[in-house]
Amino acid sequence: MESLIYAPLPPQDPNRNVTAYSRLLELWPGEGADPFLCTLQNVDIEHPHVPFEALSYVWGKEKSDNVLLCADNQGNILGQLELTKNLEQALRGLRHPQQRRILWIDAICIRQDDNAERSRQVSYMRSVYNNASRVIVWLGEKDATVRNAFEFAQKLVMTAAVLEANIPQGSQSPQQVQAARLQRQALVINAMKAHPEDSRALDALLTKEYFERVWCIQEVAAAKDCVAKCEDLEIDFGILLAVVPFVFVNRGLTPNASGLSLWQAMGMVKGEDHDETNPLTPTGSLGPMLRVLMSVRNFKATNPVDRIYALLGCTDEGLEPILGSLNTFGGNKRNRKLALMQRGMIWLAKNLEGQRRPDGKFLRHWALRPDYDKSVRDVYRDFTRYCIRRSPRVLDALSHVQHHSDPTGQDEFPTWVPKFYEPRNASSFVLEVYMAGVPPQGHYRYFAHLQDSPLVQSSIKEPNVLQADGFRVDVVATVSDTITPGASETISPQTVWNQLFTMPLSPRPNFQYEFGPEALDVAFFMTLLAGGVLNALEVGFEGAPTTRLEAVEHFTRQAKCDLYQWLEGEPSLEAQAYPDLIRDSQGANLEQGRSRFEKCSVMYSFNRRLYRTRSGMLGLGPMVTKPGDIVVVLFGGRYPFLLRQLASEWLFLGETYVRNNHIMLGEAVMENKIMTGTLDCVPRDKVEASADIAGNGVLVAFLLSALLTLGAVVFGYLSESLPEGYFNEIDLALVTQMHFKNKLDSLRSTLAAWKDKALFRKQPSPRRRKLSRGERQEALTRFILALSDQQLATGFAVLIGAIANHSSLTAYDFRIAFGLAWFSATTHLATLDALRDYFIFHTTVRNWRIRGMVLILLLLFYCQFITLASPHDSVPMQCLYDRPDTGVIAGANNTTGVAAQSNYVSPVSISGVLTPFFMLITGYVTRIYWSRGGGADNVLLERIVFRWKYRPSTFPEVFDMDTVDRTLLFREFKLLQQSRRRRGQLERAGNCIGFRRAFYVYLYIMDIYDESFLSLAPPLIFMISYGLAQLVFTRWMYPLPIVVDGGMSFGQITPLCFLVIPFLAAAETYYEAKTDNTTEESQNEATADEATTSVTLPINPIRVDTIPVTLPTDDDAVKHLYRREHDYNEAVNSIKVYLHAEVNDIEAEWKSANLSTDLLAILQKKDTLLCKYQVLEAFKRSLPIKMHSWIAFALNSVLCVTMGILLNFPSQNGLTGVIGSVMLLFYYSSSVTSSLTYYMSTVQAMNKSSIMGAYEKIRKVPIAPDSTSS
Repeated sequence: MESLIYAPLPPQDPNRNVTAYSRLLELWPGEGADPFLCTLQNVDIEHPHVPFEALSYVWGKEKSDNVLLCADNQGNILGQLELTKNLEQALRGLRHPQQRRILWIDAICIRQDDNAERSRQVSYMRSVYNNASRVIVWLGEKDATVRNAFEFAQKLVMTAAVLEANIPQGSQSPQQVQAARLQRQALVINAMKAHPEDSRALDALLTKEYFERVWCIQEVAAAKDCVAKCEDLEIDFGILLAVVPFVFVNRGLTPNASGLSLWQAMGMVKGEDHDETNPLTPTGSLGPMLRVLMSVRNFKATNPVDRIYALLGCTDEGLEPILGSLNTFGGNKRNRKLALMQRGMIWLAKNLEGQRRPDGKFLRHWALRPDYDKSVRDVYRDFTRYCIRRSPRVLDALSHVQHHSDPTGQDEFPTWVPKFYEPRNASSFVLEVYMAGVPPQGHYRYFAHLQDSPLVQSSIKEPNVLQADGFRVDVVATVSDTITPGASETISPQTVWNQLFTMPLSPRPNFQYEFGPEALDVAFFMTLLAGGVLNALEVGFEGAPTTRLEAVEHFTRQAKCDLYQWLEGEPSLEAQAYPDLIRDSQGANLEQGRSRFEKCSVMYSFNRRLYRTRSGMLGLGPMVTKPGDIVVVLFGGRYPFLLRQLASEWLFLGETYVRNNHIMLGEAVMENKIMTGTLDCVPRDKVEASADIAGNGVLVAFLLSALLTLGAVVFGYLSESLPEGYFNEIDLALVTQMHFKNKLDSLRSTLAAWKDKALFRKQPSPRRRKLSRGERQEALTRFILALSDQQLATGFAVLIGAIANHSSLTAYDFRIAFGLAWFSATTHLATLDALRDYFIFHTTVRNWRIRGMVLILLLLFYCQFITLASPHDSVPMQCLYDRPDTGVIAGANNTTGVAAQSNYVSPVSISGVLTPFFMLITGYVTRIYWSRGGGADNVLLERIVFRWKYRPSTFPEVFDMDTVDRTLLFREFKLLQQSRRRRGQLERAGNCIGFRRAFYVYLYIMDIYDESFLSLAPPLIFMISYGLAQLVFTRWMYPLPIVVDGGMSFGQITPLCFLVIPFLAAAETYYEAKTDNTTEESQNEATADEATTSVTLPINPIRVDTIPVTLPTDDDAVKHLYRREHDYNEAVNSIKVYLHAEVNDIEAEWKSANLSTDLLAILQKKDTLLCKYQVLEAFKRSLPIKMHSWIAFALNSVLCVTMGILLNFPSQNGLTGVIGSVMLLFYYSSSVTSSLTYYMSTVQAMNKSSIMGAYEKIRKVPIAPDSTSS
């Protein structure tokens, strides 16, 4: 029958945005006992074609005799639906007598017998109530007290508003304003006490079943407009929320008032008093789901799983699923930088296409997705695992476990899974004070150590078993009886004392408590108060404590004040016998201390048991505590926990308080982590990895940024968009003179054309061509530099973070961090070497980059040395710092059956791996500070430039050419003098002038080769392949199973977002250049327009050879002229622009001339830059760039890639590492062989008409006066 009533909802595409389809109920008119008739129609609930109202009510269990008839649009009856008694009353009260009413009612608009549809619609239930024009809260039938309650609530709100308006806001401090509000609250409470009947009516209204139903929370929280109805009586629901705080205070702090605390929070969220101090709190959220769940433990739900599903629309994790990955612990919650970053992550998640799904499945953990096919146990268990494993892994979920009977292990529910559908049987401890399982100092990304908590649900081998690390504290020896409600009258503290100790409480026993600086009886009373936290919270703080210790001291001081006041009212106990309490109580306000002590002790101790351990420690545990139970501290827990051993398993009993600040404040955590037997250094059969280090998001971000950086360099090289100095003679010779020249030129032309068309929109005019190219070079350089700096920053962050937080990492995490830092540093250094000429002119922070690279080299060497000590990566990294014998324990004496893993990097290869890194650093430094210095070519070029630039006719008073020649010849004289010394065969061979000439040219070739990118390519290829192989083999080809703890966490999403920064830098440069181009073109057009209107004058042609070339005029500038490739290229460009006709003639003449005979005529040309250009061309022609050089380079590259793979390839005997080390030594020897090859080919290419001979002719040329024409 129901299949005829409910038309199927349109199907959903899981890969696309989901439409929130539901049904609307069109209730036909009627009166009195008329039957209910309706029509159902499918609609997109987020875009309804008609306004509708949503009903919020209590289902109820009592069935009604009436039914709801469903018809089609023509009035044909399709079937009928059963109604509950409460829903029948609501329909009768909402039905119009003459017109139809459009409603949404969950029991009718959702097909209840279809679990798939229920799961689907429940996932976007908030959208239903949020898009409704009005939400109607049905509170049931009216009685005599409802009207009084409505009217009294309106009066209280008006009174409170008048009192609030009289509070001055601007001239008073926040403390004074808060005091005024408390006074206002007291006045309203007095008004309630003055009208007891109306107060009881209001109290009875707020105790209706509706205010204890779980689904009602989300329905009211999502509503834009909400009214409460009792038949024909109606009131704004916001008024009822506004009076909840007054009713809450009027009832007093009792367990029965706990339900109202959630509605009080609802009023703050929907009212003007909501203080959004936490940037992560979404609009309309009541707070974290776990905390809200604890508040609704006493609420009711028809289906127990709805306690979780019903809160998805009003809690942090339900409204913003990404918040599960952005949680932080400790520190300043209001840190502006952290808040800005977190808000940015939330904004990014919101604007992703998938996040706009109304069901919220994108980024929502699978444990939070409604699924009515799962059992209650599975839903609660998966939710508990989610709460435990999410960042920052604090075990708050375990604090919600409260057993109503002794656990036996036979229940289908695991003992560590809270049964949220059961009411609370004891008050929860305040979670924000103690952190027994977290170290008091230092930052730790994850606190809990879980052994079986993978990201994928199907990977959990034993889902009902929780595996967590911790340490044992003590064993329970003696326990008291359960302290039941009303214990202040039936069981006195003296009775509890007598159950734990043999000596009486009075007269006062003279015993010191072993675990604190107080007497034994005082420690007993403080245990009853669970540390006195609640006492201090009732009184308040004069100043906010900054540390845990300060907060605990404040709690203790206030609790002892209350204790002393209570002792003064106890005749059987002598208060004067407690001088320590008198000292702590001096100057304190003790008027309400006695009642506060009684109330707080009952609040924390009812349904609990006090116990004493074997060592004498006192504790307050759950009602199921028995002698023999084990007190433990689990890493990540705020309080200690009680366990009970059952055969080979452990039953989880719940949280406990122990009177030992050394444990409660987390000071014992690190001590027990590093002690022998508690720090587990035995290898395991799987490796648990941190998502913020080994997660896919981190690795993808690092690899993408590195590949993007290297790709940008290659793109700039092929499209000629890098600075001119990047193109070395050898690079150009390889690119332009090999057999693939045409293909490469075609590719470069295609890339350049695509770049101009796609990136720069239009071709610049010929007049702007050179300038536009420079702007493109600047944009690409900034883009590459931003990527390079990002690599350096991320490498430093990962490496320093791993070293600083090694105590919370495994050796595997540390190895991954080393690989990421290595890869980032290599990419950064490769980029710097490619942009070396850029840093010659931009000197602001280049020195800091050099220091940073040297520092990261030292850190890499340190980390490489540390990781070699671990034969197995599943052990904690702390083992390698505190246990030098870890290798023995994890290797030969391994008793877990796990095979020891061989080292990825053998000690033989340490120097080989880090030497290329050091070579590149030194190469980067020498290329900046000693660019093209120290070679024989400098002697030649230096003398040529000096002779042609500094003529005696230009600077007769400064330069004497004989002195210049003598100074410049001194270097050559010293070389000749040293070569004539007869000390060995090599030096005697220096007497041969042919060898000396060949050696000069060889020095020049090697100097140019060292500056080329070709010389950097082999070590860079080796380092990049080594880094890639290290990450790939360690992450995806590891011999042991890898369990990555967490999904797309904050630490994974952040580096992905950082990829946007370089594009912003490049875009900024491009748009600045575009604006400048637009402005200049406009000015040029304006100038051209003015020129067309002016008088046209005849223009006489000007000889191009009379246009002067601007040359440097000081010594430093001259040195820069011949020391920088950039100046050389600028010289070539200047010659082509100003002397193009003459240059063409000279080039044609020079190409057909003999170098040895006609070089003198070329050098007699007047322009110095033209001379330098031709000399360098002559040197370039003499370079022996042959095919065997390219083959040697290719073989070296293949060798480097093979070495990088072999040095990282996992093997049990480490053979691949040895082979890689041998190949590395062979690579270095091949480098020497390559140098000798260059030398031999150079000697063969030399002849009698060498460049040295040409230089001798140049030196003997007489200097012509400046006026001499060529």
